[in-house]
Amino acid sequence: MDQVLRLCGAHDVKFTSLLLQVIVRALSETLPNKTSTGNRAGSFIALTVVDLRHLLKNIESDDMACPGPTASFELSSRSKLEDWKDWTNTESESPVWIAARKTTQDLAKCASTLHDQPIGLLSYLSKFRPWMQGEAEKDRDGSYEVSNLGVFDPMASSQEGAWGVESMLFAQPANMTGSCLAFNVVTKKGGDTTISLTWQKGTPDVMEEEEFISRMCQLVTKYLGEVDEHVVGCNDRSVSNQ
Repeated sequence: MDQVLRLCGAHDVKFTSLLLQVIVRALSETLPNKTSTGNRAGSFIALTVVDLRHLLKNIESDDMACPGPTASFELSSRSKLEDWKDWTNTESESPVWIAARKTTQDLAKCASTLHDQPIGLLSYLSKFRPWMQGEAEKDRDGSYEVSNLGVFDPMASSQEGAWGVESMLFAQPANMTGSCLAFNVVTKKGGDTTISLTWQKGTPDVMEEEEFISRMCQLVTKYLGEVDEHVVGCNDRSVSNQ
């Protein structure tokens, strides 16, 4: 993972933004592209969770169960194999890095203001329950979600003799109104980064659901692993894993 973060830093890209591109690549390889039968996934909509707690009064960065998160939406066309040629090179001008850099900028802009945020529309609802029931009956408006909790330091506020934390796993329950797939990311300071994939059974429109999910996990792991195998020119420039 250190090599991945260094490569992201060389391209002025956050890890979350690269992960979006990796997921699109995996979806493009896994889902069909058959225009003759109409069974074609031509593009994908990403929903990225953005933290706004730092902009809210009387709310700290570690407060939970508060109206802090919002979402940024991004439409991506199918990934092309040629776009990933030499992408592990720090000098690469691959479309992958161009797209990831734009996403990084868009997410930073989204996280810098309370204006024009989707979550603000909830204040206009007069009856929340009927609206929620109606949303649950609609098609999903997102292909996949990425939620990156960032880096947790379990020793930051621990007392002497307290329990230690060796690893972390972040997962979400099925969201009836959310995206079809949810990629959940968390990192232990000085330890591993874990990515889990959660979904509501029956939501992915594929024949072999378990096989599809397993294949997605394998491909995301494989693509990120390409960095360790082929990375060229990485320096010690640091970058956040968000």
